[in-house]
Amino acid sequence: MNADKHLSTKVKKAFEEFAGRKIRNKAIEVAVRHAQNIQGANPSLTIEEVIDQAIMKTIKDGMVF
Repeated sequence: MNADKHLSTKVKKAFEEFAGRKIRNKAIEVAVRHAQNIQGANPSLTIEEVIDQAIMKTIKDGMVF
C-alpha cells in the first residue's frame, strides 16, 4: 500500500508538471494503473521511464485530464 501511495505521488507530480496544471484524480488513478502494468511487464525500466510511458499511455487512451 505504501509503495502504491509513493508511486501515485510521483505520477501525480510528473503528470501535473507535464500538463502545467492540476490533474483530475481519475486520470491519476488510470496513470498509476498503467505505471504498475508497465513496471510489471518491464522491470528493467527506471521509475521515471515507467511514469513517462504511463502518462503517454493515459493520454493516448483519450483520458481527459
